[in-house]
Amino acid sequence: MGPMNLSFRLPPRYRQAEALRFFGRDTVSVSERVEAAAITKCVLIDSQPAVVKIQFSRGMAHCSTDAANVFAAHRIAVRMLGLDSGAESFEREFTTDKLLGGVFRSQRGLRIPMTPDAWEALAWAICGQQISVKAAVALRRELISAAGTEHPSGLRAHPRPRRVAEMNAEQLCTLKFSRSKADYMLAAARAVASDEVPLDRMHDISAVRAARLLKAVRGIGDWTVQYTFSARRGLHRLPARRRCGTGSRSGKQCVTGVRMNPAFAK
Repeated sequence: MGPMNLSFRLPPRYRQAEALRFFGRDTVSVSERVEAAAITKCVLIDSQPAVVKIQFSRGMAHCSTDAANVFAAHRIAVRMLGLDSGAESFEREFTTDKLLGGVFRSQRGLRIPMTPDAWEALAWAICGQQISVKAAVALRRELISAAGTEHPSGLRAHPRPRRVAEMNAEQLCTLKFSRSKADYMLAAARAVASDEVPLDRMHDISAVRAARLLKAVRGIGDWTVQYTFSARRGLHRLPARRRCGTGSRSGKQCVTGVRMNPAFAK
């Protein structure tokens, strides 16, 4: 099948720079290419590698794909741009907030770019545990290079959990994973592949239960859970007590200049 094209209008004030920066964080990526106003990403759709290209122009996103399932490609593009995050209702509710309303008003149009699927978000979060973004990006690249599915364009799709679960710790260590991080990645991949953690159906259960299931996997704690939720689902689905954590308190202190009591912030 030849390339399929579709276009959709972006929300008012949509900030494409954040999406370009997120998907362009690895300048030598084997999975994405970012140009001045375009993102090209290789993904698996119906178990086949395909490319999804998003071109920004005058408030529109023009998408093209060689996937047979163009509807799945469209859903992926929408997720990548953060358009299904419910940000509009968040803005309506909190832009009048007395404490932080000014901050939210200044960020209108911001959408959090997201990974195409939940497993890619979780794998990225594990790669990033307790290391710099630069080091995490390199680990992710090595994993995709070794286990990803190649597309005729030369790009590779992020490996599915079953493919990673078939690997062993020694193989991951040759990709510069530490032994503990290799063990954590394998534990997560095997839990997802076996459906012990139903990652693709997490939206059907509460955020509290989803967090509990994830944290039952070796090596996954609060930070990894929160990052996975934000990179895949958006912060609006997190429990309020998670939203009001250290980062939130620090932000409020920066805005107000007043040190906040952690108990009050909760």
